[in-house]
Amino acid sequence: MNDYRTMASVGVLVVGGLLSVGIAQPANDHAMAVQAATGIISVTRSGDAEGRTVVLIPGLASGSDVWTSTAGAFQEYDLRIVQVAGFAGAAPFETDETYTDAIADAVNKHLIDSPGADPVVVGHSLGGFVALKAALADETPITELVIVDSLPFLAGLFMPGATPEQAAQMAPAFAQQMADMPRKSFDQQQLAGLARLVKDKPYQSVLADWSKASDQATVATAVGELLAADLREDIAQIEAEITVLVAHDKMMGVPVTQVRDLFAGQYAAAPDAQVVVIEESLHFIMVDQTTLFHETLDSALTD
Repeated sequence: MNDYRTMASVGVLVVGGLLSVGIAQPANDHAMAVQAATGIISVTRSGDAEGRTVVLIPGLASGSDVWTSTAGAFQEYDLRIVQVAGFAGAAPFETDETYTDAIADAVNKHLIDSPGADPVVVGHSLGGFVALKAALADETPITELVIVDSLPFLAGLFMPGATPEQAAQMAPAFAQQMADMPRKSFDQQQLAGLARLVKDKPYQSVLADWSKASDQATVATAVGELLAADLREDIAQIEAEITVLVAHDKMMGVPVTQVRDLFAGQYAAAPDAQVVVIEESLHFIMVDQTTLFHETLDSALTD
């Protein structure tokens, strides 16, 4: 893909959706709100405890408030809204696993310890990658995935032409460079990518206010893992239905067919995957095209 789309992926990785520090609140006075922590994640429950279980995972360096409007629109469901340690003001968490594996394991543990009806996991960006990993676990209860603008082989977008082996070799150095960067430079680099992540200008200001709240080492570690990973063959083992929502906008400088083909190609091995392109949206589809995002999610949940 051309240079602009490649640079957009830098924003996805480095800024990754820097949202609210807080925990998403129930949308009305009748909603249930229960918080539970499993170390690397904390989970806020809201909505109808008898409804279908929907787990909402934000992206790299994001806060759970990215799902506030979604939670408000889907209160008939048993919502499990995730906040990941080290992101958006949440305290860092050390693990012997890779960071994304630890998040995926924690999501499955939460669902096993607090069973729900026909669980679906909705993941944005890094959250989508984590959702794929969670669905690959042997005893996962997950029955459906909604992946929001995320790829199983992100290096294919960020490092065009690189083989999986080359990406795995380059990723640690890239992550270390991010970790060693002076904090001021790190913050400036993240803020520079905001306009490529969301079209809504007021929301860019929100992202800017919250971008400094994430732990730099945690972000760098997660970036390294995302760039080194290739799940394209592994997802053939996923039994859950998969809906992939893909952002496209003319400012990306590439035709929609090229974007659709990239995502369809990377998800080709999945036995039950559907790719849906959302036009006039950048990476934060739930912000740039809120109504259409809700309609598409509702269709996925009810089909």
